[in-house]
Amino acid sequence: MQSSLAKILIIFLFPIISFASVWETTNYWDQEWESKFSDWMKLEVSRDIFKNPQSKWNNTKTDCADAAYAMRIIFSYENGLPFQMKNPSGARPVDGEVAKFLTNETNAFDNYEQGPKRVIRFIEYIGDSVGTEHLAYHDTYSTTVQNINAGHIYIYQYGGGTRHTYIVKDRLLDGNLILYWSTVPKAPRRLAKKKGMPAGFTGRPWGFKRFKQPEFYNTEYVYSEDTAASKEQYKILEKVGKRKVNDTIKKMLQLEEENLLTGIQKYIDNACEALKDRVEVVQITQDFLKEKSGRCMSESEYNDYSTPGRDSGIAQTISTLLDSWETVVETGRTNELPSNLTKALNFLSGESKHGEEELTKLCQISFEHKNKTYKLNLNDFYERYNSKSLFGRRKLSPYPNDPVTLRWGLKGKKSKCKKY
Repeated sequence: MQSSLAKILIIFLFPIISFASVWETTNYWDQEWESKFSDWMKLEVSRDIFKNPQSKWNNTKTDCADAAYAMRIIFSYENGLPFQMKNPSGARPVDGEVAKFLTNETNAFDNYEQGPKRVIRFIEYIGDSVGTEHLAYHDTYSTTVQNINAGHIYIYQYGGGTRHTYIVKDRLLDGNLILYWSTVPKAPRRLAKKKGMPAGFTGRPWGFKRFKQPEFYNTEYVYSEDTAASKEQYKILEKVGKRKVNDTIKKMLQLEEENLLTGIQKYIDNACEALKDRVEVVQITQDFLKEKSGRCMSESEYNDYSTPGRDSGIAQTISTLLDSWETVVETGRTNELPSNLTKALNFLSGESKHGEEELTKLCQISFEHKNKTYKLNLNDFYERYNSKSLFGRRKLSPYPNDPVTLRWGLKGKKSKCKKY
């Protein structure tokens, strides 16, 4: 009797430790599931998937390639599909040793509650361990142009080696793509969005790609026709060059011509969405500074939270919009556009002093600072970005330690913190 009681006490005092996977595999990838993944990305994934209290994925931190991994992981989890990726060289050990692959079968996350919380930690672990280059070289493969669709990813390199990942949200009849992405600093955020084609890629392993299915990692695996595996993109690149490769791909995807209004509106929407994203990034920066008692940022923090590339990108989009408008005027096609749009663009281009109200209705963003609301439109941003002091400093500051007002080209005392 005493022995039985002792056993019962041991059970209560020392709960059984179970070694469970991140989720159980009950299905297996095939082309039908790939089609379902594409439909899910197109129809069900919203930009606020990681920044919505109603989403079970709320507060998931992402910054670039991990957003693409997250989409594949979430869909796999929700459908009992396996997830596999190459374990990065030098990554932290999983299951006590560095395995060749990292999969949903790992028990390294047992200390997290089963379900979305465990999956989120899995996503964030991957985000801390790998980046865009790993995604490009190890976990994806290039496809035919006609296969490009929702759920694909686009990876490219630019500048001094900076890499970036887009997620294809949708493919439109006019050949344009709807693209989602995340960026630095790593944080729970609404995914950024743009319509059009991304900047050109320079060669392998970049370009439009799909995730590998687990069996594709087998060195003896031969890609079948239904996987749409192809080096077609690189042949196009070799023929037309980086500047024209994605325009060529767009024309190959095109089922109908892009009309004039849609083309102009695309640039307005892209610039406006980018401005909204900048509001969020500046606020994330302020929250970080508050958490760190306003200290100067380290070099790595500075690189994550500064916005010179982002600001340049917004200005370039507005500049492209103005170039398109100039072409419309020169070709005598202004009568094909609504009058409110022509007034707005005449104001933005500096051809008229009237039209600010129309431009503001097309796009206006606002931000809060010290209990005051500030508003600006595309023209406000463009003028402040291009306006410089006698010392060559832009009126609109990209520097993370500067006060909010300076970040938006208003008056403020500039920070004395080091710039990198």
